[in-house]
Amino acid sequence: MSIPPKAEQKLVILAGNPNSGKSTLFNQLTGLNQRVGNYPGITVDRKTGTLHLSAEQEVTLLDLPGAYSMYPSSKDERIVVRQFLEEKKQPDLIVYVADVSQLEKQILMLTQLKDLGYPVILALNMVDMPGVTIHADQLQEHFKIPVVPISGKTGIGVMALKLQIVHLLSQPNVSEEPYYKFSLQEKQLTEYFGDRIPFQSAYGKLLTLHHFEWLEHLPEGLKSEIRSKTIAERFNSIQSQISETLSRYSRFTPSSGKRCIWMKVEQA
Repeated sequence: MSIPPKAEQKLVILAGNPNSGKSTLFNQLTGLNQRVGNYPGITVDRKTGTLHLSAEQEVTLLDLPGAYSMYPSSKDERIVVRQFLEEKKQPDLIVYVADVSQLEKQILMLTQLKDLGYPVILALNMVDMPGVTIHADQLQEHFKIPVVPISGKTGIGVMALKLQIVHLLSQPNVSEEPYYKFSLQEKQLTEYFGDRIPFQSAYGKLLTLHHFEWLEHLPEGLKSEIRSKTIAERFNSIQSQISETLSRYSRFTPSSGKRCIWMKVEQA
């Protein structure tokens, strides 16, 4: 009698800005069940571990380097982009870790990952800071994703986070409405290349158009065609990135410069 092959473990990725508390949360979730290696060609830690959700269920947890945006300015940030655009094994779920005291600065990348089409949980870290009140319910309503207040240091909320991970892995919830609305030129270019850019979401295709020169998984023929088409259409990648970033910020930062009510952190 043949033994059926063991099903591949699901992949959950921890993402967030530098110093958001990802590594501390990673240690809370994996304990001693973790491995540390280097990304190929670069001395940056690649931390993976096993997250035990129940006696019958465990998943692989990958802690990515900290990054501010999907428009990288460092080698660490390029690793994050490569993970989502190049790797064959894509995440079943992203847990985005954000420090509540720096929340406005850390939302940009959350909205970008959301537009890639993966289920996302926002883990609000350091909620046990003295005198801090955060309106998680309003954040959840705005982003249409689960929001779980936690403390990576003390373990507050970690069990609730695990339960939410179990729920989303069994019933993935992906918003159909993108957070960022493409310009006409961005829409036309992503539609022109269609399935030739191997990414399901339109935003993944747009990121590929921005980063195609250094993405290794793209064949040279496709790179050449992207180069010719974007030049012919006068597609200014830098200007497009700036416009997109400003557009995203405008949705969660009021013009007055004051904090949004749903992101309000009150000091007692």
